[in-house]
Amino acid sequence: MHFYFKIILICLLSLIPQELTARKIKQSLKINKEKYATTTNKDNTIPKNRELSAEESSYLWIGKEQVLFSPDSISFAGYEKEVNANNEAFLVVNNNDVTLTGIKIKIVYYDLKNRMLHSRTLIEDCIVPPHETRKVYISSWDKQKSHFYYLCNEPKKIATPYKVKIIPLAFFIED
Repeated sequence: MHFYFKIILICLLSLIPQELTARKIKQSLKINKEKYATTTNKDNTIPKNRELSAEESSYLWIGKEQVLFSPDSISFAGYEKEVNANNEAFLVVNNNDVTLTGIKIKIVYYDLKNRMLHSRTLIEDCIVPPHETRKVYISSWDKQKSHFYYLCNEPKKIATPYKVKIIPLAFFIED
C-alpha cells in the first residue's frame, strides 16, 4: 500500500509545470542614518553607560557641552583567529568625542563561497577613549578548532577558512 502511494505521488509531481517553481527575489531596506535626536536627562547630562542604537546620530550633553555622536565614526578592523585559538580578536576604532564603554554586535561567519556557517549576537565591555583604538578579545565560536580566518596564516592541519561580517547593533557610552 505504501509503495503505491509513493508511485502515485511521483506521478502527480511530474505533472506540475516547471514554470511554477519558486524564485528568489532580492530586496533591501533603506535606512536613514540622518536622524538626529537630543538625548538628555533633567540636569543636561546623559545617563551613565547609555545605550545608543547603531543607526542613530545623537546630540549628547557631556558636562555643559553638546557633542554629536555618530555611529558611522566607529569602525572595526584587524579581525584575527588562528585555527587553534580559543579567542577571536578585532580592533574597535572610536573616532567620536565620547568614550565608548561597550558594544553590542552581531558577527556572521561565512565560508569562502559566502554560505553562512554561524552567527551570534554579543555584548562586550570595552573602554575605547575618544579618537583611539583598542583590541577586543572574545571567546571563539569554533569550539572544535576546525576553522581559521582566511587572512591569517594557513595552518599545517586540515581546516576550513572563513570570512566574517561584524554588524554593530548598539554602542554604550560614558559621560
